[in-house]
Amino acid sequence: MTLVKLRIAYNGQSDALLTDLTVEEALKYASELKTKQSKRYDFFDENHEHYRMSQHNGTRHTGAKQLDPIKQPLTSAKHPSHTVNVRNMLEVFGLMGCRRVTTGAISGGQKKRLSIALELIFSPNVLLLDEPTTGLDSVSSYQCLSLLKTLSYNREPLVIAASIHQPTARLLAFFDHIYVLSVDGRCVYSGPTDRLIAHLSSFGFHCPLIVYHNPADYVIEISSGGHGSQAIDSLAEYESERLTEKLDKMQMCGHESIGGRVLGKNLGQHCERKRTAGEQWRDLWILVKRAHRVSVRNPLVVWLRVLALAISLATKFMVYSQARAGKSSDGGCADIDSVFAKMRSVVVKENTMQRTFKNIQNVSYILSTTMFIHFVTIAPTLMTFPLELNTFMKEHFNKWYTTWSYFMARSVVDVPVVVGIPMVYATIMWWMTNQEWDVWRFSLMMLVMVMVALVSHSMGLLLSSFFINNIRASLLSFTIFIAPFLLFSGALIPIRTMPSYLQTFSYLSIFSLNSGMLIILYGFNRCPSGVLPPITMDRFGAEFGLNMNQLNECLSESDSLTNVTHNTLRSVNRMIAAENPSKMLEWFALKDSDLWISNYSIAKKCKLVWMRGSNI
Repeated sequence: MTLVKLRIAYNGQSDALLTDLTVEEALKYASELKTKQSKRYDFFDENHEHYRMSQHNGTRHTGAKQLDPIKQPLTSAKHPSHTVNVRNMLEVFGLMGCRRVTTGAISGGQKKRLSIALELIFSPNVLLLDEPTTGLDSVSSYQCLSLLKTLSYNREPLVIAASIHQPTARLLAFFDHIYVLSVDGRCVYSGPTDRLIAHLSSFGFHCPLIVYHNPADYVIEISSGGHGSQAIDSLAEYESERLTEKLDKMQMCGHESIGGRVLGKNLGQHCERKRTAGEQWRDLWILVKRAHRVSVRNPLVVWLRVLALAISLATKFMVYSQARAGKSSDGGCADIDSVFAKMRSVVVKENTMQRTFKNIQNVSYILSTTMFIHFVTIAPTLMTFPLELNTFMKEHFNKWYTTWSYFMARSVVDVPVVVGIPMVYATIMWWMTNQEWDVWRFSLMMLVMVMVALVSHSMGLLLSSFFINNIRASLLSFTIFIAPFLLFSGALIPIRTMPSYLQTFSYLSIFSLNSGMLIILYGFNRCPSGVLPPITMDRFGAEFGLNMNQLNECLSESDSLTNVTHNTLRSVNRMIAAENPSKMLEWFALKDSDLWISNYSIAKKCKLVWMRGSNI
């Protein structure tokens, strides 16, 4: 006895198609994904002549009257040609006339035929269909079932099992064998279609006016309890006894039971074959091409991102173009002369405050940059998987590709837009805010912005897959993380004031990458070390004389003159002795090495501790 490998294809009620692909493209990509499984689909009539289905006409359930001769085989198992394979499938399924129409614009009957064609490219020997006539009119339903009947005449065995509700008498005649379930799930009839009426009559259920009455309606009426529960009990008991007797005969003849090798718990192990690494990479390339084609056909999301970029740049131009926040006169560095001048003169104090305000504006520019890139990247990504769920579930169930190939393809296709927008934004904003020009600073800043976009994109895919069955939850999920991200970024609450077990959460905040941008802008010897001498009490005396009351009034930090002097000296001297005497890095408790030590391989967790004890 020769064992035949079981290849099952399933097609559900809904036609899970990518609506931006044409009919021809959908078949082409399906053929490429399953090159090794493509085989011949040759049809025969009762005289064993070679035929194909007519492009314009359906076929009768005999599969012979309206068939046209085939001049060449549909495809070759040894050397499959995707072009030939697709063309022949278009002809067989009557889709040649709409081959260049997108699947979202074709009729329901054409969608159903296309869905079946996509699965038959993979040469299954069992095709399972869930209500193939649902949503179709009578003509489309007839064409669909006539096509299925024709497929049963394939040279290689093909079993087609379909669930169907309330078929007409004309549609019922297409089925060779029917299996009728009662309202409580028991079988009330299993056998040839043409013996249904005789079987019911043997139990005293006579179908009225057979010429005008639909036998399917009558048997559904009985199985639904329209003739009482006893009718269901008698029919179900008979079928149960008949099935038991048949199974006993099979076991006596040495056949394996239905619950044995074929339908046992190890079915998946017998049928499933792991795809090799080479096949997965090949699938990845095909899926990338397909996803790119879909993105090109539907550019709305890309244009919305571009619009958000334009609005953000226009808004920030009005805010930052005049301020030139990136290049204040002190460059964010410690200036001891301005400290004492600020204490002596209100006019100089106002100039110092202007420089400080520019530095604060620069910090706000950095925070707004990470927030913009995060929002414009994550929002469209949240809809990726929910919109393609049905298509993915169907194709993955039928072994088109692995989950890894699909996920990587979706990620790769989005990379040009995800990376391109931050690069354009970084270039324009660097010039607009008049940042300190160094090639390496600009390059590192752009790298950090790209990393923010990639992390946001990955986060969007994660949330999209987690809420794959709920679009609303997917859209709202990322807003839940905004407050914690800001809270633990250190921009609002100093990390040092938090409990130690909460400080760890700063590693999870995407906005902690602000620290990397601060280090790039103000670190790495932008403020040279060793230039400013330490401050002593003699320097204070030279500036203010011996009037400590005047000094206390200027500093106004404490009631204790000793503590005021000590804290001020310690704070300023700590800044001067630092690796880079930068006020900005001192305010946020950062140093150059923090740029390389980070949860995202760019920046260490953002400490953002506000310096106390100094008004610099």
